[in-house]
Formats: sequence, C-alpha cells, structure tokens
Amino acid sequence: MTRAASLLSLLLLLAACRSEDKDPTDTGIPSVDSGDIDADGDGSPASEDCDDNNNTVSPDLTEIPYNQSDDDCDPATPDDDLDADGAPLAEDCDDQDPTRSPEAAEVCDGVDQDCDGEIDEGGGSLFYADDDGDGFGDPAQAAESCEGAEGWVADNTDCDDNEETVYPDAPEVCDELDNNCDGVVDEGVLSTFYRDADRDGQGDLDFPIESCAAPSGYVESDEDCDDTNAKISTNATELCDEVDNDCDGAIDEDDAANVSSFYSDTDGDGYGDPSALIQACEAPSGAVTDARDCDDKDAAVNPGASEVCDGADNDCDTLIDDADPGLSDAATYFEDNDGDGYGDPDASIEACVPSAGEVLDSSDCDDADANVNPGAAEAINGVDDDCDGEGFHGAFAATASQSLGDGPWEYTSFAVSSGVTVTVNASAPLEIWVLGAATINGTVTLAGADGVDHGGYKSSPSAGGAGGGGGGDAGGAGACYNTSAAGQGGLGDAPGGGASSSGVGGGGGGGGHDGPGAAGQVGSCTSARCGSTYTVAGGSAGADLSSSSPALQPGSGGGGGGWGVADNGDGGGGGGGGGALYLQAASLTVTGLLDCSGGGGGGDTSGLDGGAGGGGSGGTLWLVTSSLSVSGALRCDGGLGGQTVVGGTSAQGGYGGDGADGVIWLDAGAVSVTGTVSPAYQLVP
Repeated sequence: MTRAASLLSLLLLLAACRSEDKDPTDTGIPSVDSGDIDADGDGSPASEDCDDNNNTVSPDLTEIPYNQSDDDCDPATPDDDLDADGAPLAEDCDDQDPTRSPEAAEVCDGVDQDCDGEIDEGGGSLFYADDDGDGFGDPAQAAESCEGAEGWVADNTDCDDNEETVYPDAPEVCDELDNNCDGVVDEGVLSTFYRDADRDGQGDLDFPIESCAAPSGYVESDEDCDDTNAKISTNATELCDEVDNDCDGAIDEDDAANVSSFYSDTDGDGYGDPSALIQACEAPSGAVTDARDCDDKDAAVNPGASEVCDGADNDCDTLIDDADPGLSDAATYFEDNDGDGYGDPDASIEACVPSAGEVLDSSDCDDADANVNPGAAEAINGVDDDCDGEGFHGAFAATASQSLGDGPWEYTSFAVSSGVTVTVNASAPLEIWVLGAATINGTVTLAGADGVDHGGYKSSPSAGGAGGGGGGDAGGAGACYNTSAAGQGGLGDAPGGGASSSGVGGGGGGGGHDGPGAAGQVGSCTSARCGSTYTVAGGSAGADLSSSSPALQPGSGGGGGGWGVADNGDGGGGGGGGGALYLQAASLTVTGLLDCSGGGGGGDTSGLDGGAGGGGSGGTLWLVTSSLSVSGALRCDGGLGGQTVVGGTSAQGGYGGDGADGVIWLDAGAVSVTGTVSPAYQLVP
C-alpha cells in the first residue's frame, strides 16, 4: 500500500468517527442561547473556525493529509506536507518524519535522511580490512561505515595485512619481511655468516654473507685458518706435522698431541736421564729418546755397557757385580742344590764370587739327589748313578733269539728286533731298568708252557706245563692208571687248580690276579665198560687274588686231569703259570709281543677217557714309562683248559678249567694303543 493510500484511509476513519459522535437532535442551526455562532455545528465557534460552514474543518480536528482541505485550521500543517518539514509529499520520502526530506542532512543512524535512496551515505567514516588481526588496516580494502564492523579498523597503515607480525612500529625481526612497514626488510637484525667449505664448523673470514639464518655451507664462526682442510680449525689438536692445526698462529708447539719424549743426555753416551724429560716434535740438541741411563754423568755407565766386578751397576740393570748375569770378567758358577759338590749345568750364574750353594763344576746329572753324581758308583736301580749316560749292563740289543735270566738288569737301551724271540727264564719276578728307550719289535715271552696231552695206557703220568720265566709256577701232572699215580694240583704262590685224582675228572684252572681259575668239569661214564654208572668231580678252581694295588705276582699252574677207568687212559697235565716282569724305561714302544700268559691244559687226542688238565693263570706286567706306544700286543691271558674227545660211544673225560687272567699295571704319561692289550690295563694308583 502506498503512503497516499494510507493517509486517505486515515482521513475516512476520522470522518466516520465524527459523524458517529454528532447529536442526532442537533439541527445545525444555532440556538438563541448558544453563545458564539457555530454555523456548521462542529463545536468550534465561527471566531475560531476557519470554515464555519463546513463541519469537517475545525481547530479541534486532525489534519487529514492530502484531501485538499485545512482540516485543523492550522496553516502550519499544509495538506501535502504533513510533517511540516517543507517538503511536500511528492518530494518527501517520509512525510510523517520532519527529520527526513531532500533538504535534510544525512546522519549515521541507519535511515535515509536526505531521501536520495541511500542510507547513511557521506555520514559515516572510512574503515579498513584487518585480515591479520594486528590492529592495522589494509588501505586497499576500505569501506564507509558509521561504526567499524569486526575485522575492520580505522587505521589504514598496514603494509602486509596477511602477516600479523607486520605493521607500523612492529619490532623488526629477521624473517625476510618488512615487519615495521618502513620500506626496508630485516634492517638491523641480520647476522653475518662465513663460508665453511671444509665443513669443520668454522668459516673463512674472507667470505662473509648476511642472512637471518646460516645458509647451507655457512657458519657463525670466522676462525678457520684453512677452510680447505677439515682437520685444521681452532677446535683441532695441534700435531707434529709442520702445520698450524689449531689456528693459533704457531706450528708444532710443544703441547702437540703427538709430541715425542726426549731425555737429556749430558754425558753423550746415547742414553738419556729419565728424570730430565723434554717433550717436543723434534729432538733438541743434546737429547735422546732412550731414558735408561742410570748415571748421566758417566759415559761408561749405561744399558749398553758391560758389567764388571767393580761394585757398581755398570749396565743399569739394578744388579751389581756377582748378582748380575751380564758380568764380562766374572766366573761361571753352577747351583749345587743337593750339596754333593757337583753343579747343575742348566743353572748357571756369572758372578765375581760364588754364593752359598754354588760351585764351579757343572757335571751333576741329578742335582736333587746327592747319591747321583760323577763320583758315585753305578748301581742296578734304573738310575744313572755315575752320570756317564750308561746303564749298569750297557745296551741290550737282541738281533737273534736268546734267553734272559735272573736280574735285575739295568740297560742304557733295550731293543728286540722283528722276528727275534727273547725267552725269559728267570726263576723269580724279573726287573729290567732302561735309562733310555725300550723297543720291542719281536717277542719277549714269560708265558707258561702247555700241559702234556693225555693218551692211552702209559707207564708214567702226563707232565704239567712248566711255569713261565719270571716266577711262573708249573702245572700239575695228570693221573696215571699204570702207576696208580693220582693227578696233581697246580703249583704256585696263588693256589693252583685242583687235581682230579681218578675217574675222568678234568683239572681245575690256576687262580690269578683277575679272578679265580675255573673248576675242572665233572667226568662221567655210563658204559658197561665202566662196570657201573658213575660221575667224578673235576678239580677245584684256583683262588682269586685280584687287588687294587700293584704287585709282581706270577701266575699259578693248572691242575692235572684224572685217569680213565674204562680205557685206563691217563689225565692231561695242567698248564704252567705266566711269569712276572717289571719294566721301566724312558719310553716304551711295542710293535711285536710282550707275553706273560698262562699255558693251556693238556687235552685228549687219542679218543680215550682221561680227564684234561686245567689252564695256568696269567702273570704280571708292570710297565713304567713317560711314553707308551702299543701297535703290537701286550698279553697276560689265562691259559685255556684242555679238552677231551669221546672214546667210542661210551667214555667221556672232563674238560680242564681255564686259568684266571693275569694283570697289566701301567704307570705312564702319554699312552697310545692301537694294538691289543689283554686283559685291559689298570693304572697304578
């Protein structure tokens, strides 16, 4: 609705209100007592009414605009200028507001006062965008406003509205920006950096650059004196190399890290005084590197001098005269620890005079034993008593088979060639001492002999085997019907095998160090030729003499077998016991055989019914050496009991029992065994 239409509606409403308030009895003709004339009856006397003939015009009425009538009788409110601002409706943009007209001055109130269609133009102030929020506006972004909006300020002096650190009078910092908007970038805040070509952390004073931060290859320090060598800087350690490593202007100072130590050589003998140290890159005059001189005032005293018997330490080894092994004019003395007057050739000293326990002689071969020296008599004890390097009996070298009787024997060396047999026939345990090496490539035997086999009707018993050399005991003879001789038990220090006196019983085996001998088997006959059925016990076993302590125990003989009652066959003889040997040598090598086994019992080869003899027990080998090598054999086995065969279909003699094994005692340093050792050796406790 237009403004004119609104005013017209208001006038019509007012007219209607006035018509309704009029008294219906009022004719409009003034009464005679009405006072002033009111011709139009509008309540306003003619003296006040501007048109007393028109009751729609009166001072009491409100001006109805734009109806071509002065409704309120007030010329100050013309009909077409309701707000009396001098601007008729046609020109006024708000005829009810006297502050708004084409002549009004525009003010900042959000209203178009001068009716030009624009609000507050020319009435506000200019504001400027402050995008970075630093309180200073961008002169290129201005807007007029009565009041500055958020993000707008009255100041327009910001030279970079995208940086909050950039505005007039801002503190200048080194960031490649004109922080204080004075037209100069980073003035007064740049730092100086220096090229560091060798990357040692120090730069070259001759190549500076100003920048906020050090560019790559530049540093703050300008102290490098050689920017082509990373090992040269004020942080480097001075070295002896004719270079100013630490940039202090001096070369090879005495405080260089690799200075050499020199010592004053006052006496000029080439050896310096250890208390006069000089550290420098090069030796000063009169200084040497050797600091071992013990008297730098005497050129004859130094480590290169010869010690002489003069009461002084001539060679600077802290030893004087007879306590010094470097004496040049001293005698040689030897330690005589056993006090026999003969010195040890391996313990000498150069001295001016001998000390207690020192002698001039050096011929003792055992300075721990006063009984061993060149003046002693040689004895058979395995020791070179007189230090002549020879055993009591010289050297033993068997190149042809031979026997070796009762000892003891002491040899310089002991050798048995291959194919040669040395049979020990000593009557007692044998001792052999070898100062040097013992080598057995052939055979050395102390074995017991086999018992004689039994046969038919004989005039004498079958003999037992002889004991081995070195004390082995003989086997027992078999029983003989013709002579009515009973079978004999084996002999020996250990009980031999028991005999079977008659009735086809087998002889018992000899006892020994490694268990008892076996008992002889039972003999029997079930033929009518026997006259009756019977059985006869075999001979008893030899005793068990096993022990953890070494001893030279010879083997025992096996028992003889019984005679046969059916065919009158005699019994077999028992095997002999092995002998005992003690052998001590510096070294022992056995590629052949060293044997102390027991002999086997006599058996039956005739088919008659006599009992077989028992085997003899093995003897003893006691070996003492620093080095033992066995690729051949060491044997001390018990002898096997004899066996019988069936005579016809009815007679049977008993087998002889096996002899017990002997023992091999070993006291050795290095041991190498690739051959046979039976029974297994036992170490001397």
